[in-house]
Amino acid sequence: MKNAFLIHNPTAGDSQHNKEMLLEKISRLGFQVRYVSTDAENWKGAIKDPTDAFFLAGGDGTVHKVAKVLLQDREPTERIVPIHLIAMGTANNIVKSLLNTTSIKKGELPLTGLGTKFDCGLVQGIPDHNFFLESMGLGIFPELIAQMKNEDTAGMDPDEKLKRTLEVLLKLVSKFPAQNIKMKVDGIILKGSFLLVELMNIRYIGPNLDLAPLADVGDGFFDLVLISESARADFAAYLKQRLKTDENGKEMGLFTKTLRVKKMALKCPDCKFHVDDALVKDISGKRIGLSISQDTFTVMA
Repeated sequence: MKNAFLIHNPTAGDSQHNKEMLLEKISRLGFQVRYVSTDAENWKGAIKDPTDAFFLAGGDGTVHKVAKVLLQDREPTERIVPIHLIAMGTANNIVKSLLNTTSIKKGELPLTGLGTKFDCGLVQGIPDHNFFLESMGLGIFPELIAQMKNEDTAGMDPDEKLKRTLEVLLKLVSKFPAQNIKMKVDGIILKGSFLLVELMNIRYIGPNLDLAPLADVGDGFFDLVLISESARADFAAYLKQRLKTDENGKEMGLFTKTLRVKKMALKCPDCKFHVDDALVKDISGKRIGLSISQDTFTVMA
């Protein structure tokens, strides 16, 4: 019988997807399952024990936490243990990107067939952040992360939280000052006045915005998405329509510029950055280097 770890964020999900229910579901797949909660003090050390598979039950933040632990001290030739993602969070952008949909059933176990190769972004120049799974960027999204930390979303269900995030983003679009940014992308210099600069490894960002619909987590490229100052009104109109219809339309491509890239370097005075869902401060004027590491994980969703 194969062995597996269930790594569970117990604060995600609901009573229908608790520890016992998840263990039972995984056991039915033929695994002998060991359980570890991300609330436990020793969970990081526990998951370094040998295993045949990981099952991650949580949101995007849980995936990032576990990935960070698995990347530590791993030799390049070490076997990549498959990671099965069980979506339990609010946005679940990673799982939705892998499944190419904004509609998923929480707590549903992934298929046990072939997994997807998952690239990883490598970061240089930002203390305590040396990789990203979802996206890294500057402009309006770091400001959104900062503002949402001050929002009282206690008691809201996931749909209400996503809607509130869209409302806050719409307000920001009306007043956020565009930033003059110069960057080197695969050896080519780009500069301009931008509301948003995002290096995307997955399709979705924030409140399930389909910012990079052609992004492929295993193709060896990032999708660099730019929204310029001249597209401010179009961006606001898109968000207003999204709030009315709750649909992720394709019209973002009419006002965004997307480039497929492997490497990027930039400096930005007075800029906030984000690395996945973490806000990064106090690195203004420092050179940030970004590159891609292929086939870092094998993921099933």
